[in-house]
Amino acid sequence: FYDVENPVLARTTVHSSEEEKQALEARYTLTIDEIKGDKQFGFGFGIRRLDRDITEEGSAFLYAQATEKGVGFGLSTVKDGEVVQLKELTHYGSKVKDVPVTIRVTNAGAVTVILGGGIFYAGAEGEVTPDGYLGFSSSGSWTTDDCYVKASVANFVVYNEYYAKPESPLMV
Repeated sequence: FYDVENPVLARTTVHSSEEEKQALEARYTLTIDEIKGDKQFGFGFGIRRLDRDITEEGSAFLYAQATEKGVGFGLSTVKDGEVVQLKELTHYGSKVKDVPVTIRVTNAGAVTVILGGGIFYAGAEGEVTPDGYLGFSSSGSWTTDDCYVKASVANFVVYNEYYAKPESPLMV
């Protein structure tokens, strides 16, 4: 996967609407074969433009990173131009193999993250932006022999529920 300046993003955007409570649900299975150095690998959403990176205002990033004992997960967002940790890096285990991940975001910006069947994070309204592009990315120092990630994602499914209001009342 690419570094943070070049994420792999979906070409369509997520939309929210007041008529639907949940704006986004993303599910995938994650395997991390190796992760070294300060590399992070994860799923970003709420990205405003395709030509931007995942660290822009309102975007969020659920990431995996090496810990002393193996692999941990964290969740960050960007507010007022600064990266804010919604959930600090938390040790997950010595291995990440076929771990089911579910991310749910309400139209009001409350995010819930489920890792391996347990709730990893349940946030408040307004913490993140559901609208925008989404995709996978890595971040950290430049990739070297001592700083890299080997990860795979399988069974990726995205649900986006919203009500599209017609521009004209004559449209059906």
